[in-house]
Amino acid sequence: MSSPGEKIATIVQNTLDAGARIVDTTGSARRPALVNGVFQMRPSYDAASLAGIVPVFTPWDAPALFTRDVKFLKRVVSTWRNQETSLTRTPSHKAPLIVYPLDYFPLENTLQMQLIDAFLTDLADVLGAQIRKFSIASLWEETRPDVAAGQSVQDYLGDTYVHTTFHNYYYNSIVEFRTTYERAISEKALTLSLSSNGNGDLGKSVTRGSAR
Repeated sequence: MSSPGEKIATIVQNTLDAGARIVDTTGSARRPALVNGVFQMRPSYDAASLAGIVPVFTPWDAPALFTRDVKFLKRVVSTWRNQETSLTRTPSHKAPLIVYPLDYFPLENTLQMQLIDAFLTDLADVLGAQIRKFSIASLWEETRPDVAAGQSVQDYLGDTYVHTTFHNYYYNSIVEFRTTYERAISEKALTLSLSSNGNGDLGKSVTRGSAR
């Protein structure tokens, strides 16, 4: 579920210090913040309550918020952290690990790769972390399960996104919303396109029994 309303309101409304708590499933808060010049916070999955938030794909859903000022973001997050004990965790004594997937890097854009590598080096220095480079495809070849029947990882996982995210998007965001609306209003919800990009149609094509 994207977050255009909260994003736009945070950008244009001088009286609004922070965007309302929203759900970020696959980047709906992270990407808009990046391209619109606002700050954003999304806790790790399952670190904060999703109470009151309409689910999209519960294994990935996480609450998030926008602010125009990074100092105010710190204040909001500190208050949020104090209210939700789940956000307060005992620090791990294990050294952090930064995973560098060779299936996606390096990129052809030399300047972009210089920025990425410089950022990772700085991040590793600050966190005292190790950067581990590995190939998902190579690891799959070494550990491929029998059920994959010789398929590559790309082929085996080819329809996973449709069977998970799109399926949940249709049944949670469309079917559940329409059912709740019609029960509360006692009228049929307006008939609209399932999704401007076809995600709803793809989700509808997956039955509950075949979703995995």
